[in-house]
Amino acid sequence: MKKLKEMKKNKKGFTLVEVIVVLVILAIMAAVLIPSLVGYIDMANENTIISETRNITTAVQTLASEAYAKDSDATITIGDDDTYTITYDEIMELCEIDGIDSTTLSVTFETDSAKIESLEWTNDGKTCTYPGYEVN
Repeated sequence: MKKLKEMKKNKKGFTLVEVIVVLVILAIMAAVLIPSLVGYIDMANENTIISETRNITTAVQTLASEAYAKDSDATITIGDDDTYTITYDEIMELCEIDGIDSTTLSVTFETDSAKIESLEWTNDGKTCTYPGYEVN
């Protein structure tokens, strides 16, 4: 019994082999988990741009419908000039997304109505198009 206590007292820390084994196990776990986490991050970014595009589409369609209700003969367009029907500031205020301008948003309307024919939103290097909400 005395010998056992002395052996426990003298043995301190881990051996080099034990430390290396633990590091190898951690490296294997990281090699397996990191690619799957990156995939989840990409999927989340894609879902974010789709959600933003849906919000912008709803905002633009709402503003276009309001403008069309006021004057059904007006040509619905988007821009920052007062001669246009819808401004980028109105869109940003309604959908609560910043950074909407002529370089990030492109919209075309049907000629005889205020219905959106196509919409393209670009954010953080990803582009989403409506209809279909396809991400490129």
